[in-house]
Amino acid sequence: MKKELSEGLHRFDLRGLLDNVLSIDEYNSKIEDDAIVVAFYLLDEPPAVDLDQFIQSLGIDVLDSEASEQPEKNNKWPVFVEFYRDKNFVNNLLKLLSLIENLTGPMNWRFKPYGKKLSYSLNEDNLIKMIRLNHSVTEEIENFINNNSSKFVELENRKIIIEDKKFNILAFGNKEKIYNIFDLNYKKPIINESSFFINSKLQKIFPLFEIENIDQYTLMHYPLTNKVLVLQLVD
Repeated sequence: MKKELSEGLHRFDLRGLLDNVLSIDEYNSKIEDDAIVVAFYLLDEPPAVDLDQFIQSLGIDVLDSEASEQPEKNNKWPVFVEFYRDKNFVNNLLKLLSLIENLTGPMNWRFKPYGKKLSYSLNEDNLIKMIRLNHSVTEEIENFINNNSSKFVELENRKIIIEDKKFNILAFGNKEKIYNIFDLNYKKPIINESSFFINSKLQKIFPLFEIENIDQYTLMHYPLTNKVLVLQLVD
């Protein structure tokens, strides 16, 4: 009996169904303006859905994973995986590929970066050399909050620390797009003692922001822009 790796998936279930050439940075992120989008290509829709579900079950540090609802021009079905653009990207991708090989068997991985016609051997050196890993959005987030705050707030490793509270930065970008991605449009803000306490702390430092809690997220929107910052309190 084959070992079950994820719900309904077993070792080598995707053997021969996944292209060994990945696309990196050729697509725009749906969640964050400067995220790295990696596209995997499969021969049919069902294995693409299987791979997407497998990736989501792993708990690897990715922003999002989604199987396309239609094939590309080459008749292959893409699965888009979004990563933070930072120094951890290379290790996170290599770890993910190692786990995927449980489904495919050994793969001679290659990648096609943005603006290049050729594919290149996928290894640490080539990724560092050919993929931009500095996160330009970090500076934009710093400007977004500190140009409109009562005191300077420092960002560290995608976290904001406000007095004794620490928040992970989950996403930053167009408000309409963020609300759609996080499925927040028709959900009511949470109003309770805990959310009031957190919002009061934030409102003292960011008096010009609209701050609300929906689901497990704290959302900061500056009315003069269409940008929103999505935070999550670290317990």
